[in-house]
Amino acid sequence: MKKYYLLYSICLMTIQFSLGQEFKVDQRTQMEKEDPMKTFHPEETSILDLLEMIEVQGVRMNKFEFGKFDKDYKILLLSDKYDNGNLIKTDTLGQFESTYRYSEEEKPYYDYMDKIKIITKDDDTKSELFIKTYAFYSKVQIELKRTNKNSFFNWRNYKNTSWKLNKKIPLMVFASSWKDEKYGFDRFCGVAHLTDNGKDTNELLAMSPSYVMIYYQVTEK
Repeated sequence: MKKYYLLYSICLMTIQFSLGQEFKVDQRTQMEKEDPMKTFHPEETSILDLLEMIEVQGVRMNKFEFGKFDKDYKILLLSDKYDNGNLIKTDTLGQFESTYRYSEEEKPYYDYMDKIKIITKDDDTKSELFIKTYAFYSKVQIELKRTNKNSFFNWRNYKNTSWKLNKKIPLMVFASSWKDEKYGFDRFCGVAHLTDNGKDTNELLAMSPSYVMIYYQVTEK
């Protein structure tokens, strides 16, 4: 008898619990659903904050404009490695065309490339490059050697990157610091944007013990 009474009590409690559940469509925002305790304070976080956080992790987004193409060309993405001013190695990082294909309402179309993205992720003497266009993706790694225990490495981007047929168009440089003999510490050129044959650019390339230049060339197919 006690056994049946216990089963009856459990069933009754289950029914009461089920009837006590109230269902209601969750009208909260997606942000409130995913972060109900407001741990991340999204209302106080700007795009600039996020970009700074990413850069602290050694990740940086770099975008370069090709300019306008007038027909289908071949584009080579290359890197030159220099040591004490001497070219020691050239690598092909990628090859693609100046046109790309896309679909709209299941109909194929073609258009011209206008830019390239290169995301860099730095780790001391190494940097990973994630290279992306509308129709091309590649990942490569470059590395430089220290010239002393205080050596550090930085990226610098070029300003004008519009294409010219068969011309080497520099995009960015990964370069080493150099020792200031007068004051005894390592320093790095403070110029933010490089220009082809610019005074500050030439100083950086002349003073840096080693660097890698990323560039592209447009050629006839």
